[in-house]
Amino acid sequence: STTLTSSQIGSMTAKNYCRALVTIGSCSDISNVVTLDVCPTQNVWKGESTDWNTPANWNSGVVPLPCNNVIIPYTDIPNFPAISGDNAVCNDLIITPGAKLTLNDGETLFVDGNLVIESNKTLGTGTFVDNNAAGGLTIGGTTTVQQFLTGSSTLERFPQWYISSPVAGGTSTTFDALAAENKLFYWTESTHSFTEIEDNVSPLVMAKGYIARMGTDETTVNFTGTGLNTGPVEVTGLTYTGTTHNNRSYHLIGNPYPSFLDWDDLWNFQTTLLQPTLFIRYADGSLHYYNAVNGTTSNTSANSDIKTAFSPGLIAPLQSFWVEVVGETTPGNEGTISFTNANRSHQPQPANKLKAPAVSDTQLLRLQVSNGVGSDETVILFNEKAQNQYDLWDSHKMFTGIVPEIYTMAGVDKLAINGLNSVETTNVIPLGFRTETANSFNLSLSELQEFKSGTAITLIDNNTLPVTVTDLTSGSYTFNSDATDNSSRFTIIIKAPGAITKAINPEMSNAFVYTNNNQQLTVICNETLTDNANAIIFNSMGQQISTKNLTSTITVFEEKITPGVYLVKVKNGSKSTTEKVIIK
Repeated sequence: STTLTSSQIGSMTAKNYCRALVTIGSCSDISNVVTLDVCPTQNVWKGESTDWNTPANWNSGVVPLPCNNVIIPYTDIPNFPAISGDNAVCNDLIITPGAKLTLNDGETLFVDGNLVIESNKTLGTGTFVDNNAAGGLTIGGTTTVQQFLTGSSTLERFPQWYISSPVAGGTSTTFDALAAENKLFYWTESTHSFTEIEDNVSPLVMAKGYIARMGTDETTVNFTGTGLNTGPVEVTGLTYTGTTHNNRSYHLIGNPYPSFLDWDDLWNFQTTLLQPTLFIRYADGSLHYYNAVNGTTSNTSANSDIKTAFSPGLIAPLQSFWVEVVGETTPGNEGTISFTNANRSHQPQPANKLKAPAVSDTQLLRLQVSNGVGSDETVILFNEKAQNQYDLWDSHKMFTGIVPEIYTMAGVDKLAINGLNSVETTNVIPLGFRTETANSFNLSLSELQEFKSGTAITLIDNNTLPVTVTDLTSGSYTFNSDATDNSSRFTIIIKAPGAITKAINPEMSNAFVYTNNNQQLTVICNETLTDNANAIIFNSMGQQISTKNLTSTITVFEEKITPGVYLVKVKNGSKSTTEKVIIK
């Protein structure tokens, strides 16, 4: 027979060797040997090296064949696979939670069956990086990317998951949005509002951000479609609508890939008319800020747990994030952001060299307020490239309303990160405070970077009578507040070593002298003032150059003082104190 059938061969469990015997009358001949391989159902990655095409990296000892179901595990794998030097094939492909697969530029991967990228609570979602500009992956069957989510059977406000679809052809059935216990929303900037999706047929738009709330305490959702998103993706028409609404100019964008993105690369090279700040909200309502110009982060935490899972500026797979448009937009002149396969990476990611400035270039102080459960930060930094008015060194405050929050001001703009030019010219900074619930709060200095040793950070509570003065470099400040949004509740004063030093006759412990940003000497006297209470300024020669009666807790001398050394004598009744003031 010219054909040897499977029934004639019989069941094969190992490699077989066959020859054909041809007989004509009394003559016969035997053919060469033909080897019949048994293709194993599974071929599991071992990872002796990173090369997909090395047989020793697979448990079968054979590079995957079209009949193999390939599994890339995470546990005990020293190296994750990269496809390079030759193309790759398999039947089904499973990338397990936390595992990684890279397809290098110029190579292809053909998955004849189905592709599944798995997720779990501990390791998160596996990642796939396609380094081909237009994509080198072909999938014959279906594509599924999982995402483990926590939920709440009581439908509380949190957890809310900020998420996006990594597959082409995905729909709202991923979240079973038709079910009453599940919620799915998207944001529209032009109306400053969320819209709920209440069906299971709405398409999940590529690079669009969504917010999902699940009615099951722990669940794994499956993004199923016709393939993974790949290649260039551009989001256009990002608008800045209105003039008064707090949420104008914000857009909820989604990472379109099952891999990490770097905000530094995106903002520096692939955005137009967007502010440099990346806003990432977490499921519990916490908020992470990252500014690509100054490389600085700030955090609002719902549970006193500052999120540090990834390096600053990294956007996780399937993560949606907020961006902010710069200024007013017009048709044809609107914000854009584009993504390419060149932006994709696995985690961890080394610090990007484009982050600027270096730590040593910038003086930075970080303040934190807490109610004992949640906390919030604001950052003040100084660099000669920054301006004192609002610019790209600044990041707007995105209020959550779930924790007490602090902020500084640049004109009318409330800031989470405030970049200023010089501490020599701006050392008195108003600090705002906002809370939606009355409580007791604690305000502290959590970081002081690149300031001279001995620099004092002084906090003045303008709401207390007498005002309360606290040196935050030696302790924190505890205070009470009703619900409020007060942009001038506190004042921060930065004093370099030797700028103000207690000098003669310190009979008054409640007097405080400093120079404000207008080069004006300011006196705080936290005592009951007598009729003749006053402050006198003497120059270094002992000559009196100005005097002013003290009639309130805070007294400002109108004259701008030229650089030099001065003595300020504060007198109240029979008590007095003198402070030496150095103005540079």
